[in-house]
Amino acid sequence: MKRRLLPVACLGVLLAGWNLDTQAADYFLTIGGGYAPTGNQASLEKNVQLFQQLVKEQYPADQPHAIFFSDGSNPGRDLQYRDPKLVIPPINLALAQIFGKGDNLAYQYRTHQVQSIQGGSSRKNIQQWFEKTGARLKSDDRLFIYVTAHGGKSESRRQPYNTTLYLWNSEKISVTEFSGLLDKVPNEVAVMTVMVQCHCGGFADLVFNQADPTKGASKANRCGFFATVYDRPAAGCTPDIDEENYHEYSTYFWEAIRGATRTGKPVGNCDYDNNGSVSFSEAHAYAVITSSTIDISVSTSDSFLRAYGKPARGSTPTTNALLTADSPFDQLFKSATPSQQAILTGLSQQLKLSARNRGQEAWNLARAISSQKQKPTGQLNSKSKELTTLRREIRNQLTQAWPELTEPFHPALPQLLEKQGDQIFATIRKHPRHDRLRQLEKEVEQLQSQVLDLDRRWAKAKRLLQALETVALAANLPQVASEEIQQRYQQLLKAEAGTFGSQDATVARKNSPPE
Repeated sequence: MKRRLLPVACLGVLLAGWNLDTQAADYFLTIGGGYAPTGNQASLEKNVQLFQQLVKEQYPADQPHAIFFSDGSNPGRDLQYRDPKLVIPPINLALAQIFGKGDNLAYQYRTHQVQSIQGGSSRKNIQQWFEKTGARLKSDDRLFIYVTAHGGKSESRRQPYNTTLYLWNSEKISVTEFSGLLDKVPNEVAVMTVMVQCHCGGFADLVFNQADPTKGASKANRCGFFATVYDRPAAGCTPDIDEENYHEYSTYFWEAIRGATRTGKPVGNCDYDNNGSVSFSEAHAYAVITSSTIDISVSTSDSFLRAYGKPARGSTPTTNALLTADSPFDQLFKSATPSQQAILTGLSQQLKLSARNRGQEAWNLARAISSQKQKPTGQLNSKSKELTTLRREIRNQLTQAWPELTEPFHPALPQLLEKQGDQIFATIRKHPRHDRLRQLEKEVEQLQSQVLDLDRRWAKAKRLLQALETVALAANLPQVASEEIQQRYQQLLKAEAGTFGSQDATVARKNSPPE
């Protein structure tokens, strides 16, 4: 059974044009979209388009890029978006609020605009890609997998880390199933994965045989970065079309590699080791430091260390005492990589933490934030209940006079709203508790925002704790793990420190002086 100190999206017509018999190359596989039109938000489309742009920017020549998104080339309206110019009639808005149907009222649907796709995100298409293309990659090739979709918890209590990736038409692929697909790729092929779906942290176990730490470290050359841990949702998916409002993990990860935001604004220095290029691990660190979301992002090395960075039962360290997240901050900082040092410094500054025992200080902060949440959470629950009761009261009054309102598909409803909409609207406004209704709506919104702000700050404290723990586990590895495990960890760190772009472009970047 796993022990961890912290809880720490296609292919029918198969890739004609992917010439696998030429010299070594970088290959790309993007899996994206929702499980249905109502869960296929515009931001998922925008994420794929951003990644397409990044690949074109980083590579002088076209690279093999298989994209599998939602319903593929089907002309149906599969994408949900919010049009800021849409005007909703007051009667529709008022009724939606009273009947509790206001959340999706402004959503509209259209066909997705992702270009150059191979098919929809189905289990069959993905399996065929790995069987017919992934299996034929050569040892010097690299495979980049980007997943921007939805995900869910494990369906087994005994395997909590075996989380799921949601595909189109409500299909799913679990961590263990995805591990089996990756097993079709030759071990020597370097595979780097970025996933941003909810509960994606379970996929960090892809570094183990059958995605199970008890079955040993996989010999395959894999690494990856994940928006959040296995037991938490991820921030991001939205029907909003304004990319300035996008704050999910891969937005920050890719902008660190590009050196610019989605909208073209330059970002600060992400080259934490000052070697002239931004590695995957540095992009991950930048996302951890910069994003103000509920995410607690993880990497494959995080998962690896939590499996092998502690003494086996009954054994004792060979030399010095083991480090923990509560060890002196200066000692942990000296043991950290440049990327880890950037995380420790950046999060400490944002949280205004400076104690020598930074781990205890961060833990106390997280606990204090949890306590702070109790009052607004209780108020939110109370006012939400009152709001629900009041809406029901007004709804009952309306349906007494206009019973057709109880059936949203009643054939008389359109004519009723056209002829008597003003009267219905006036009845709502004249209700003796209408002002209280509006007040409650504002209070609920404010409390939701307050609780979310506290959740974000709590997540930052947890990120710092996780980083401190990771540094400690890495420092302890020589005392608690075999030479083979230590070597495998160093290989994993090297993979995570890889860079994006063609080999020539990478060499040029590394040979250029730092800014």
